[in-house]
Amino acid sequence: MWAYFSASLVLLPVVRVAIAFVGVQRTAGWVKALSRFSVGPFGDQILVSTQLHRVVDVAGRRGPIKATCVPQSLVLWWLLAVRGVEASVRIGSIGDAASFTAHAWVEVDGSAFGRGEHEPFGAFDLMSRTHTPGQALKVDVDG
Repeated sequence: MWAYFSASLVLLPVVRVAIAFVGVQRTAGWVKALSRFSVGPFGDQILVSTQLHRVVDVAGRRGPIKATCVPQSLVLWWLLAVRGVEASVRIGSIGDAASFTAHAWVEVDGSAFGRGEHEPFGAFDLMSRTHTPGQALKVDVDG
């Protein structure tokens, strides 16, 4: 897991800067392109997802450059894809024009991995650029 932690420490700031300069969609496209170098599926997907989520979360919270849920979710998705785990990045929102909050997480076989609780968030599909209040947003980096 140290290799994944080290990779997270490098990738999180890179993804964070990429999002700031070119946006989430383009960054997700780059992450998707890099995921083609998969080593194939092996091991329990939920166990692997749990372990990698912990690694990315610690790197994002305690690394030299802090990373929010979007970069963490994209890096976690990429690490899972490299391990052959099928996952989806979800982005959700809650609130109105006066008080708006968004959150991103990764889902694997119906299990959510990401900081915070995702349940109260209505979601939207980043790649199709549509927003359906009360539904989860799926970032289509996985297919």
